[in-house]
Amino acid sequence: MISRIAFGLMRFPAALVALLVIGAALFGISTRPVGYLAQVWPANALLLGLLVRHPGFARLSSWLSAVLAFIAADLLTGSSFDKALWLTAANVAGVFAGWLAFQRMPERVLNLTEPASCLYLLAGAVVASLAAGIVGMWVAEPLLQVPMLEGLVFWFATELVNYLVILPVMLSRDLAAAVGRARAGLFRIRRSDLMPVGTVLISMAIATLVGGPGAIAFPVPGILWCALRYGVTTTAVLTAVVCLWQMTAATSMLGLAATDAVFASISARLGIALFSLAPLTVASTNASRERLIAELRQSLSRDALTTTMARSAFLEQAQDLMRAGGRLALLVVDIDHFKTINDTHGHQAGDLVLRSFGECLMRQVRPGDLVGRLGGEEFGILLRDVDAAGAGRVAERMRKAVEELQVTAGDERIRITISVGLARFEDGYTLPTLLDHADQALYAAKRAGRDRVFSYRHSA
Repeated sequence: MISRIAFGLMRFPAALVALLVIGAALFGISTRPVGYLAQVWPANALLLGLLVRHPGFARLSSWLSAVLAFIAADLLTGSSFDKALWLTAANVAGVFAGWLAFQRMPERVLNLTEPASCLYLLAGAVVASLAAGIVGMWVAEPLLQVPMLEGLVFWFATELVNYLVILPVMLSRDLAAAVGRARAGLFRIRRSDLMPVGTVLISMAIATLVGGPGAIAFPVPGILWCALRYGVTTTAVLTAVVCLWQMTAATSMLGLAATDAVFASISARLGIALFSLAPLTVASTNASRERLIAELRQSLSRDALTTTMARSAFLEQAQDLMRAGGRLALLVVDIDHFKTINDTHGHQAGDLVLRSFGECLMRQVRPGDLVGRLGGEEFGILLRDVDAAGAGRVAERMRKAVEELQVTAGDERIRITISVGLARFEDGYTLPTLLDHADQALYAAKRAGRDRVFSYRHSA
């Protein structure tokens, strides 16, 4: 029900912006001590994250909705109209400046999956916070009872910590996917997976009991463990939880005199803001490393030209399937007269033929079957859960599909045919034995005139 409502609101950006802002602003105002800015102010960061994540929302009607929502939230909680206007001007100025800054940043770093992502995030948050502070400092003295310059710093620190705590959750690329997996019950949580987050919760409890200036740093080891163990999205959410706890508990834990309250608040908020960057940096660097490893594995397991499996990966997975047993059949496929194609049309045309041929083979098999390039113009296909007759039908269908395949190289069309050798897996067979039987069938098909399918029994 909630998801349907959210999806419906996505079709009306101005209404969604208004609801988001007024709800978040009312929550923030509830944390606002008399004479101070709110301890937690999520509205600006949520609005900025929404506009950055969904660029189509950044239209005039959305900005006007945000302005009216900010004003309405202040008026509903007893602020004067003049005060509501100034606060709204500061809020909107910060969001707008941040939105302009993030528009100039590469998309890949905004997903928080690059080592430099947190530096870009910090830069955008600084721009937004500074813009809000420059506007807000003009009411610092009547609102906060502090000089204008001190009000600028206080406003800047307050905005910065809120942006750095909340924006990562909004910008994380995997947030929507994580929510979808959770709703579908696809998460498989093991007891060991809970140990890092458990460490964080225990450290927060101990910090609350112990108190003192150093208590807000107690969760550092646990949150760094989370950054190494979990993904960027989970780390961003846990970091936000820890930082929000630090923001609300800082005053009691620091135990500073009331006369130092403004300075203590500035110091604590800047410290919490910078604290939030550490686990995010670790998580984003870890995500980048895992992506590079996955790309390396992909390059090693796939043939670069045909995108079929590389020989080593094909043989390794074929060996695993043979150990598991079952009804397996191996096809060894060779393009007829491929050397002539290269000599006549050139090697670029030959590469085009191989690429088109590989794609054609993969279209003819089922998920779970293996297609790999064994070398040159020779390919292997391992079929699962198939008998001899079924494997023969697949091989014949494959031969006809390739026969109908027309590859265009320049002004010329190249027609290709294939010879196929088929061998069935039987108990006691090794992979070399199965390959040898399929090769014998292939050579028999070639001797018989090519463009045909032979099985090992047929060739024997």
